[in-house]
Amino acid sequence: MGLKNVKFAFLSHEVEGATGFPENFAVYLHKSGADLVYIKFPFFHSYSKSIWVEKWKAGNLISRKRSVFRFYQPQLLSFAKDFAWTLIFGWWHVAGADFVLATNNLNGLAALILRKLGLVKSFSYLVVDYSPTRFTIGPVEKLYVFLDRLIARRADSVWTMSLAMLEGREKDGRFKLSEVNYRIAPMGNNSHITFQHGEIPFRKTDLVFVGNPNAKNVRADLLLDVAARLAEKTDDFRIIFVGPGQTDHLRERAHQLGLQEKVIFKGSIPDTLDLEKFMAGCGVGLAPYDPTLEDNFSKFADPSKIKVYLGCSLPIITTDVPPIAKELAEKGAGAIAAFTPEDFALKILELWRDDQVYVKTRQAALQLGQEFAWPKIFDRLMREEGLGR
Repeated sequence: MGLKNVKFAFLSHEVEGATGFPENFAVYLHKSGADLVYIKFPFFHSYSKSIWVEKWKAGNLISRKRSVFRFYQPQLLSFAKDFAWTLIFGWWHVAGADFVLATNNLNGLAALILRKLGLVKSFSYLVVDYSPTRFTIGPVEKLYVFLDRLIARRADSVWTMSLAMLEGREKDGRFKLSEVNYRIAPMGNNSHITFQHGEIPFRKTDLVFVGNPNAKNVRADLLLDVAARLAEKTDDFRIIFVGPGQTDHLRERAHQLGLQEKVIFKGSIPDTLDLEKFMAGCGVGLAPYDPTLEDNFSKFADPSKIKVYLGCSLPIITTDVPPIAKELAEKGAGAIAAFTPEDFALKILELWRDDQVYVKTRQAALQLGQEFAWPKIFDRLMREEGLGR
C-alpha cells in the first residue's frame, strides 16, 4: 500500500524551532505525498505559547492554525491543558487517521483513548529518552511511570531511538521487553542530501561542537581546556561552537586562556541543510558527554549530535557515555576519549598526525552516517508497520 493512501497524525510536544525526529518524519511524508495532521504542543520554551495544527493533503500544506489557549508554563499545567485539548478539540482533526505517532505518554494516552473510541486505527508511542527519575515530586513521578508502562504495553508499536532506553526501563522493573512490540527508530541525518552535488571542501583542523553550550550532559566548557592543550602543540586549529545558548562564560574563559582567536562562536544556523553543509566543511566533531554526571540520560540516548556529525563525514571524538560510542570506535569513524582535556587533545592530535588515517576515518564516518539517512530509517519503519515502501 502506498503512503498516498494513508492518513497520518502526529501528537508531539516540541521545542519551538528545533528539528528532530517528528519534524523529519513529517518532511518524509510530505515528499511521499501522504495526508498528515501535525499537532505541535509547546514544550520547554515557546515564543508563540500555542498549540499549532498543520494539515497536509497529498504532500501539500492546506492549513495552519493556532489555539486560543496560549501558555506553556507551569509545565505540568500545560501538559494537562494539552491532554484536555486533544480530547475536546483535537479528536476532530485526527479522526480517521490510519496511523498516529505520539511523542510522550500523555499524548499516547490520548491516542489510546481515540483508538478505543474507534476514531483512529492504530498508534505508535515514540520513546525519545530515558531517565531513572524524571520528576522530583513523588506522586507525579509515579503517575509518569504508570502511564509510560501503560502506553508502552497498549500501543500497537513502540518506536524507540535506542534499545538502551527500553532496557533501562526493564532493568528498573517498569516493564519487560517481551511485553512491548518495539521498533528501533534512531535519530538520522541528511547525508543523502548534503553531498548530492559532490564533495564539500573541508578544513581538517577545524573542530566543531554543535548544540547547546550550556547543556549539563555534554560539557562544552571542557573544550576550552582542550584548546589550551592543543595550543601547546600547534597553532593551526580552531574550535567552532554552533548552536543557540548563552556563551559569555565561554568567551570569558577563552580570553583568560589567550585563545580568543582560536575559539569561534558561530551562533545558530536555523536551516538544517545549511547547518549540515557548514559542518561538512569542518574537520572533526566533538562530543564530550560527561560520565561523572549522575543519571546522565545520554547513557540511554541516541544523540542527534553524533548522527549529524556522521552524516557530515566528520570523524568524532567522544566519551564512552552514549551507546553508539563503541560502534564509532569499532568501525573506525572516531575515537573514545577519557573525560579530560589531555586525552581529548591527544586523540585529536593522533587523528591529525597522519593524513591517510584522517581521510580513512572521515570516509568511515560518512559510510556509517549513510546508514542513518532519514529516508532509509523511515522506509524501514513503514515496512515494519505494514504501511508501504
